[in-house]
Amino acid sequence: MYQNIFKKLIIFFLLVQFNSYGQKIDKIVSMKRLFILFIFFFSYTTYSQTAEEYYNIGMQNINNSKFNEAIENFTKLIEIDKLNSNAYVNRALAKQYLGQYSDAILDLNKATEINPKYALAYLNRGNNKQFMNEDRSAISDYSKALQIEIEFAPPPIHTYSYIGRGASYHKIKKYKLAINDFNEAIKLDPTYPQSYFNRGLSKALSDDTTFCGDFKKSYELGFIQAKEFIDNYCN
Repeated sequence: MYQNIFKKLIIFFLLVQFNSYGQKIDKIVSMKRLFILFIFFFSYTTYSQTAEEYYNIGMQNINNSKFNEAIENFTKLIEIDKLNSNAYVNRALAKQYLGQYSDAILDLNKATEINPKYALAYLNRGNNKQFMNEDRSAISDYSKALQIEIEFAPPPIHTYSYIGRGASYHKIKKYKLAINDFNEAIKLDPTYPQSYFNRGLSKALSDDTTFCGDFKKSYELGFIQAKEFIDNYCN
């Protein structure tokens, strides 16, 4: 019944709609809340002041959308400490914002090689694979992030991993599995509007007529893009 309503939409939840060069990330629903998870548990006790400076400047570069400069600073840090998994993850994030998904994946591969329990690295690798439409491989990475114990993966990482995996399931038309993942994301964080919106899209495409309730909840929680769908399909 609703198979043609959202057929041109690919849902996702992570990046702003435009990168620093104004290039549109094609077919991604925009959002206000940026997903930038930085790990600040990193200790510099065994590194020189120069390494700490490169790290701090690189973080500032990312926060100021100076992604090329961030890549340069994290690269210098890696030259000092080739086993710094945080440097690889944050350099990958800068590359991701520039649309350099393949290069970002290489950095995330290295991060998981150094630290196999680095849940954020698996999550971000899944994100980059999803942007490259490698959804089945992305699902594997999101699943790995979800398998890591909570002490190594704070609750937001699990929430976003469920949403990311749900988005990939949606893209390969496994709508029931997508709905299940969005359900889990909502259990972990019932205040995140995109989870409801994405679940509504998957419900609509699986002929679940309760999708309007999810669109309305998403709008109530501040996702203004849901208003168009409510006006067009719920009245």
